[in-house]
Amino acid sequence: MSVKNDDPAEQLIVFGGDCHQTPARILIEDIDNESFVRLWPKEIKAPLKNIDYEALMLEPGDGAVSKQSLLAKTSLDPLQPRHQYSYFPLQYAVMICEQHSRLPGNITFQDNLLHILLTKD
Repeated sequence: MSVKNDDPAEQLIVFGGDCHQTPARILIEDIDNESFVRLWPKEIKAPLKNIDYEALMLEPGDGAVSKQSLLAKTSLDPLQPRHQYSYFPLQYAVMICEQHSRLPGNITFQDNLLHILLTKD
């Protein structure tokens, strides 16, 4: 948590992916009195019927970082305001359809980054 700074020295520009299913919540599965952390629905050994685990556990992202996390938000709903103690001086976000480890090699990522660097005052 952070408190809003009315005069931030810097504003952030973030780059990320938003078209790959990405773990956003974990599931703890108890099997034989042992607890197991599940990041992906396919890892669940004994799924319950009629539960959409993908909708519950996954969100858009780059496969490693969810869009919600990248934007430091608790919800992707644009009508839901940021929590008062969750200050994040975001100038804007650049979203690209790419996997996390391949973002820096993506030509769209490189073009946008170069544009930002060359036009910064």
